[in-house]
Amino acid sequence: MTRPRQSDRFGERLDWLLRSIPRRPGAPERFDPEDLVDALAGPAGGARLVARADARAWLAAMRGEDADVDAPHSRRYLAIVEDMFRLPVGYFRDKAVRRAADDRILFARDAAERRVKVIGPCRMRGAEWGVEELHSLHRQVRDQLERRAGA
Repeated sequence: MTRPRQSDRFGERLDWLLRSIPRRPGAPERFDPEDLVDALAGPAGGARLVARADARAWLAAMRGEDADVDAPHSRRYLAIVEDMFRLPVGYFRDKAVRRAADDRILFARDAAERRVKVIGPCRMRGAEWGVEELHSLHRQVRDQLERRAGA
């Protein structure tokens, strides 16, 4: 699986996440920008319209790279985005965390698109492997192939 180059720009990364991550693992439905605004605005209440306007303004500033990512509200919003997409903490701030998460996202997306189902370890008993197990196996095989290629 060839890894496409991922941008560090927030807007491009957010668009990629919206296209790549399902609402629920294994589901075909994806999030849309309004889901993101709703999550950032928080629970329904009297100040909901103001909160939605603030969320939209923050997203626009982040897309334009005009927002201060270290500001308390930016940190809170980034944590909400990470939570909504089931990303590890620090995804938007740490390239190593982002690379590892992107690798899993790409693998899970590819496996889902190809309807991958691993049965094993023998014909007597079948077992379905989840994405994490498949990703771990994929990493091990890739590491072995890279070691052999370098030898």
